[in-house]
Amino acid sequence: MRSRLFAVLMIVAIVALGAAFVTDVFAQGGGRQGRQGRGMMGDMWYLERTWTAISFQIPLEPEQMALLQPVFAEALQARTDALTAAAQAEDREARMQAMGDAITQCKDTLSAALSEALTDEQWTQLDELMDAGMGFGGPRQGAGQEGGG
Repeated sequence: MRSRLFAVLMIVAIVALGAAFVTDVFAQGGGRQGRQGRGMMGDMWYLERTWTAISFQIPLEPEQMALLQPVFAEALQARTDALTAAAQAEDREARMQAMGDAITQCKDTLSAALSEALTDEQWTQLDELMDAGMGFGGPRQGAGQEGGG
């Protein structure tokens, strides 16, 4: 009986967390219609997903990779350092805020670099790859502006 009660409580907790996450994603403009903000879940893996895409799935010129590689390396190190520091925060809310800030900063840095380095066609390919996976990604900063990318 005790294990059944525990299982029911766990299911209720998981459903509640899932509902809160979905509500948060849509409140931030998640989904295909509002791609502006996909929340921290999408941003958390942005570095890994974009690096995989530009390394193996989108043909880039050697000059483009030479430009992007050090930016990704620096962003990875900065994110790692910030997450390590955030984990030391005593207050859970402060820790979560610091982690969110680190992840957002990493994504913003990479998005800006990608926006500068990729052609419009490459950006479209990247955006499609990001959408096809777990729905991560977002609009190109400055998309639609003359001379961008």
